[in-house]
Amino acid sequence: MGSGQGIGKYGIDSPGLTNALLSAFSVPLGAGDRLGWLPGEAKWDHRRVSDEQGQVLAIGGNVAVTQLIGREFPGLHIQGDTFANLQHQVADVARRIRRDPSDGEALDDLDYVVDEMTQLLQFYEAVLAEREINLPYVREGSS
Repeated sequence: MGSGQGIGKYGIDSPGLTNALLSAFSVPLGAGDRLGWLPGEAKWDHRRVSDEQGQVLAIGGNVAVTQLIGREFPGLHIQGDTFANLQHQVADVARRIRRDPSDGEALDDLDYVVDEMTQLLQFYEAVLAEREINLPYVREGSS
């Protein structure tokens, strides 16, 4: 599929997207280089791609359910600022609970973050159900 042609109603064809993102974050890489999140420690194995294609199955607020070509299951795309906010909230609660395990306000804040994440997961599950796609995991409480 050529550049600029979509896949489906909300399809994307993103040649050069990775290069643009790497450029925006000033990541100088040569062909075949791999990205790691921390120097000397690769949490995930990244490969630089020049032509990645996928389909956006649904958009809801700051999240989208996307299906990358070659992947068995769709993924949940979360905007970076939304994900950073969730991470900050969890880290803050963890720090406060380590300091005082009986901190009721910290536990309330933790419940709030869990609720936010549950809403994201419910959106993902609803989109997959709509499209009759099996979940890539067993739901809690299911057997």
